[in-house]
Amino acid sequence: MGNSLSPSVRSRQPASDWNELLNLAFGNMTNDLRFRLRRGFAFAASLMIAGHALPDAGQVETVKIRVDPGAVVSRISPDFIGLGYETSAVAQSNFFSVKNTRMVHLYRNLSRRGMVRIGGNISDHTKYVPDGAATVHSEKEVTIINQANLAELAGFARATGWKVMWGLNMGTSSKEEAAQEALAVRAALDGHLHSFEIGNEVDLHNGYDVKYHGMLAFVMAGKGDLLKLDLDKGAINLAAYATKPGRGLLWITVVNKDLSRDAELEAILPKGYHTATAFRLGAPSVQSKDRVTFAGAEVAADGTWSSGPAERVLMKEGVARLPVPHASAVLVRLQD
Repeated sequence: MGNSLSPSVRSRQPASDWNELLNLAFGNMTNDLRFRLRRGFAFAASLMIAGHALPDAGQVETVKIRVDPGAVVSRISPDFIGLGYETSAVAQSNFFSVKNTRMVHLYRNLSRRGMVRIGGNISDHTKYVPDGAATVHSEKEVTIINQANLAELAGFARATGWKVMWGLNMGTSSKEEAAQEALAVRAALDGHLHSFEIGNEVDLHNGYDVKYHGMLAFVMAGKGDLLKLDLDKGAINLAAYATKPGRGLLWITVVNKDLSRDAELEAILPKGYHTATAFRLGAPSVQSKDRVTFAGAEVAADGTWSSGPAERVLMKEGVARLPVPHASAVLVRLQD
C-alpha cells in the first residue's frame, strides 16, 4: 500500500459529537449497538489477519448465529464511508489530484459516494493565500494552501465522486481570514463540498486508524438494512453483524477478535435462503504488514482491486458451517 493513502482517522471529537454522527448513520439504534458496530468494523479494518491454518484441538469455540431478515434495526447510509487527512495533505502538489491515478483507483474501489475530511491539528495552523507558494509544515508551523491546491482537490473530488468536509482555521486566524478561506473552498469544490468544520477537535482523545482492506470489506457488506442478530458465542471475544442490501441477499460479518481461540461458525439460514459463500480478510501472520488480502486479492500497485472468487461454504440441514480463525474476519453471503 505504501504511503499513497495515509488516512488520519482519529476519534478525537467529544462523545456527544460521535453520538450525533452515529445517529445520522444508524438512525434509532441503541448507543451500545452504535458503538459496537463502529468498533467491530474498525477492528476488522485494523487487524493484521492471521492465516488459515487449521486450529489446534481444544482451542475451538462453536459460535451459533441466527438472523431474522424482517427485524430491521436501522439503515446504513450509502455515503457512510470516509477518510480523514491533515490539511497539509492538500498543500502537497499532485497528492489530491487527478494525476494521482493510484489514489483515484483506491477511492473508487471503496465507493463513489464517500466523504473526505480535511482538518486535524494542522488546520489550526493553516493559512489560505490565493497566490502564495504552497508550504507543508508539521503542527504549529504555518502551512500555506493556495488556489491551485484547492483546484486540484476539486478535480480529485470530481474524479472520485466523493465530497469534502473542510476544517476552517479558527485557532490562529481571524474571522475575516476564516471567511475568506470558506468562500474560496466553496467556490472551488462547488457541489462536492459536504460541509465545514468550525475549528479543530476540542480534545485529544486518541482513537483508531482504519486500514484499507478492512474498508473494502465494509464496502462489500455494509449496505442496506442493519438486522437484528442472535449470537451464541460463549466466552470467545467475537462480534457479528447482519445486513440486508436487497431482496434475496443477506450478509453476515464475523470478526474474531480473540488472539488465541478459533471459532467454528454455525449460521442458521433464514427461510428462503439456500446458498452461502464467504470472503475473508487474510495475511501470512498476525504481524504481517504486506501480502494482506481481502476476498483472495491484494490491491494492485496502481491502486486497482478486484475480488477473487468466493469461498464455498459447507451446508447441512439449513446450517452454514465454516471456521473463523483467531484474529481474523469473514464475510458470509447468503442468497435465496
